[in-house]
Amino acid sequence: MAQVALVTGANRSPGIGNEIARGLAQKLPAGSTVILTSRDRAMGLEAEAGLKEEGLNVVFQQLDVCDAASVEALQAFVSTTFGGLDVIVNNAGLAFPMADPTPFPEQARRTVEVNYYGTKRVIESLRPPLRPGFCLVGISSTAGQLGSSWSPALKQRLLAEDLTVAGLDAIAEEFVAAAATGRHKDLGFPGTAYGTSKTLMTQLHRVLARDMPSPCLVTAVCPGLCRTYMATGRGTFMSNVLWLASFVVGNSAAGGADTPLWLCCELPEEDRAEYHGKFVVADRSQLGSGGRFAGGAAASLGGNGGCCFAGAGGPALPHPPSIPPEPLLLPNPSSAADRAMQGSISMQMGASGREPLGSGLQTSASAAAFGAAPGPPLSRTAPK
Repeated sequence: MAQVALVTGANRSPGIGNEIARGLAQKLPAGSTVILTSRDRAMGLEAEAGLKEEGLNVVFQQLDVCDAASVEALQAFVSTTFGGLDVIVNNAGLAFPMADPTPFPEQARRTVEVNYYGTKRVIESLRPPLRPGFCLVGISSTAGQLGSSWSPALKQRLLAEDLTVAGLDAIAEEFVAAAATGRHKDLGFPGTAYGTSKTLMTQLHRVLARDMPSPCLVTAVCPGLCRTYMATGRGTFMSNVLWLASFVVGNSAAGGADTPLWLCCELPEEDRAEYHGKFVVADRSQLGSGGRFAGGAAASLGGNGGCCFAGAGGPALPHPPSIPPEPLLLPNPSSAADRAMQGSISMQMGASGREPLGSGLQTSASAAAFGAAPGPPLSRTAPK
């Protein structure tokens, strides 16, 4: 049966949102429509045209997740044009570069507004047209895991079984207010606006899942370090370092989209309960056999550490990743040194200029280094 899917922040290429929109248009049943959104109208129309050239059924709709009127207009468009919605992937996000001169109080306010409140605004507005058995996926990050930078008191509040959306709002406002005075670390918050916003976003999906029972699926996903504009395409020194690191512990934009697509399109309905309300992390070291794991009771969205890194010894899911090869190109090479680095790496990686799969370091040992509790991964029945 044809479905209607929505992906926010889907304009950039290479980008995870753009790859998710492409994958949904390819994998959903015949006759399905994918709505891709972008804050920038020109970029959104360009993304729509590019995917349509591939023969994919996509529709662009402008969306600013920070603008209530824009979100309401999207809801009206979905309800009037399609009558309902089956899949929402909240990918729109904001991350300031490390060297950005914007004062931290402003970074904190804007990052929380986009990554937490923006996500919440979209979900609340689009909840009425959601059809039974819908899939709601939030693209989050292990940067939001509840490590040692969080005070025990704040961890307890965030992991409470009876945590509400209003309670999350209160914590968000406390962080923004504390950042405005420079006392956020003293009051038990991390020093990162992005990580804090992703903690709030991840816990939002846990809280919402409680009131949206299976067979619907509500989950947050960490795509890992990927070669996208946000992570590796800004042309800065650190951006290029992350680009290099992504070949060891990361993935392409298409690779980052693989697990969200699997959850939306291929996870059998009878297996959804295992992932509902969980934080799902793709294990890069097992991508060759499709390793994906959801946190268990002690390491789920609401568990110790807030996320689960599954080690190489855990059971891999028997789902081959649908990750196309990519040209081995340094993003925005801005200097002769960058271009020389690109040429050197291309030679070492092979004349084909294609990326190998199978290497990675997301193991239990690295989980300990991140301050996360590895915990046992959930087992899962193979797709039928």
